[in-house]
Amino acid sequence: MFKLLLIFTFAILLLALNYKGNLKNYFAAWYLQVPFPKYATQVLENVPIKLSDHILLSCDIYKPRANGPFPTILARTPYGKQNKEHYYSTIGNLFAGQGFAFVIQNVRGKDPSLGEFYPHKNDAQDGADTIDWIATQTWCNGNIALFGFSYLGTTSWQALSQTKHPIQTLAPWFSGSNPYFLWYNDGVVNLKQLAFWLCKYGMNQEKEIAHELVDHALSKDTNWDALDQKISNQVIPAYKDFYTHTTYNEFWKKLSSSPLDAPDVPVLLASGWYDRFLKATIADFHALKQASPYSKKYQSCLILGPWTHNPTQKIKGLNDSKNGDFFKQFSILIEWYKKWMGLESNLNVSPVSYYIMGLNIWKQADHWPPNDVQKKALFLTKQGTLSTFSSSGKVPLIFNPNQFIPTFGGRMLYGNGIEGPQDQSYLRLRKDVLFFKTEPFKEAITIVGPPKLSLIFGKIPATFDLSCKMVASSPSGEKKLITDSYQRFEDIDSSLPTPIIFNDTAYHLPKDYALELIITHSDFPSYEPNKELLLEEKAEIEIITGTEKGSKLELLHLP
Repeated sequence: MFKLLLIFTFAILLLALNYKGNLKNYFAAWYLQVPFPKYATQVLENVPIKLSDHILLSCDIYKPRANGPFPTILARTPYGKQNKEHYYSTIGNLFAGQGFAFVIQNVRGKDPSLGEFYPHKNDAQDGADTIDWIATQTWCNGNIALFGFSYLGTTSWQALSQTKHPIQTLAPWFSGSNPYFLWYNDGVVNLKQLAFWLCKYGMNQEKEIAHELVDHALSKDTNWDALDQKISNQVIPAYKDFYTHTTYNEFWKKLSSSPLDAPDVPVLLASGWYDRFLKATIADFHALKQASPYSKKYQSCLILGPWTHNPTQKIKGLNDSKNGDFFKQFSILIEWYKKWMGLESNLNVSPVSYYIMGLNIWKQADHWPPNDVQKKALFLTKQGTLSTFSSSGKVPLIFNPNQFIPTFGGRMLYGNGIEGPQDQSYLRLRKDVLFFKTEPFKEAITIVGPPKLSLIFGKIPATFDLSCKMVASSPSGEKKLITDSYQRFEDIDSSLPTPIIFNDTAYHLPKDYALELIITHSDFPSYEPNKELLLEEKAEIEIITGTEKGSKLELLHLP
């Protein structure tokens, strides 16, 4: 009876709103907390666009069913413009209902678009050609913006770098302007992420790839330069190129763009605390903020929330609260586009909006990290604690480089359900792991920003990797991953402090919780292990402790 009453009430509301169009668009607007649609939607499918090199690309166009012209938003995808898993139809109807035209285009090589797909290679010029075409259409009023998640966000940056037509704004979410920093972390390739994505999407035809198949190929041997053939039974040119160019060189520069060199355009950025592309997103934001305070770039905004790379994915202990529901960000997105594209807008957003895990609340700031953070130093001790004082000593990490620490939790592109703040208690079963833990906090502490670990080494190999994790240790014994870092070292001066910068976070530790630092030698298959060490059966890394000249962890926290 209640459901019938609710439906009847909703129907009366639609009549009062002069309902036009598809009922699901109204439900979508209600769920996303955006204004109800003003227009019904007209969809034009498989519209061909001829590029400057005469290749034809295919797009779907969502327009208001009304007299135009309209401000127009472009997104370009390698995943198929009618892929229901990516909600392109929902997004197109959402934009059209608010008065925008929305163009979703399959990138070069992705059927029915013609040509050969090679990730990022043609996206700058193809995007610019598409923008030129849109600008000539009678349904476009000349105000053009760019949009996209993940790969689509990178295509937005690339098109912006090449187009000569003025762009009003862009919103590259869970993405980055530089593909190198999407696939590499401080010079170490994100091995499984690269192999999985390229074997699945790296050619014209998408392939069905199971996680188990990728994991088996990774663990079978260390001949990872041929993973594409082992997984997909074919040579994928981009895999060899991406895998062998381990430094940011001319190869990557040709595929990349930079916010520093981009036109003066305001950008709305978003990422999650456990998103693979969190660091790249924040780096783009900082680059935009280097512009003049009077520029449009400087008016760019950043949203950081409790999400993985798939922000709609529910992870226990991460986004359980309705306050962290990703879909609520669409109201900001809609009003952002309205403001910068000449429509009436109710935008109310701070330069930085960030979600504090543990408190499940949003806070606003003018900068990232916030200006009012305070520093707290905790020294590593030879007894395995984190303290404000430490006596001189050495803590050895002894390990077999061929016995990899398995990935569980963290920032993965394709985690198969194990990404995010997973419990790290399993590491207690290993002997090749170091643990440093505080006493339970007598007062709650809220960590905000990127923690920094400064290590002083004694005995070390010529090259080695360190995987470092910060963990929230509850009174019940659960050890949730807060943030992490992975770094490779070569020929370093062990007598000088070696900095390790963790990924950014905002995490509240209640009273009686403790903070734990975990240091290991690998994190496989998320990162490729150090191949130069694989010839050895034993390696040792000495960490020096002491308040005067010892290793320490530096936290940023709210007052």
